[in-house]
Amino acid sequence: MGCASAPLDRSATAPREEHHQEAPKVCTLIGCVTGMTLMTIVPESPELLRVSRIRVCRNSTCLTHSLAELPPGKDTRLAWPAPPTGPFSPSAEFQMRSLPDGRTGLLVYYDSGSDTAWREDDVFTVTLTSADGRRLLDLKRPARYDKVEPNGPGCGTCYRAIYRESEDWLTMPR
Repeated sequence: MGCASAPLDRSATAPREEHHQEAPKVCTLIGCVTGMTLMTIVPESPELLRVSRIRVCRNSTCLTHSLAELPPGKDTRLAWPAPPTGPFSPSAEFQMRSLPDGRTGLLVYYDSGSDTAWREDDVFTVTLTSADGRRLLDLKRPARYDKVEPNGPGCGTCYRAIYRESEDWLTMPR
């Protein structure tokens, strides 16, 4: 005599194994490099600055360049070394704009070349020297780094020391 039975339903007695697969994290490609940004205004003309030299240092690592290579114009920029000397080598950028009142707005960037090349005791120095040896700008500041995640948490972190030594000349009329 046979006994017919239905298949055993274990759903009520055994826990179900659920497999949650997280969606891959999507990060934008906004660039971010550990380093320093300086915004300032100097009372000199762009013509005087074009015959000057700039020296940008993080501790004892310095980049020096002649501003004679600046392209012509009232709003111009120069980056060096060009090309950078290696994947983890520092680089700098200088931007200037002639302001309506005769002064010149400056932006100076120092990029360390590595997002791990920073320490809380770093010191940044920016020196601008005229052709006759006068110091047009002589700034030395301890680093106060801010953590920056332009692509959101988990999508790359860098650290920037930002110095605003003047009003925001980028928003001034040209």
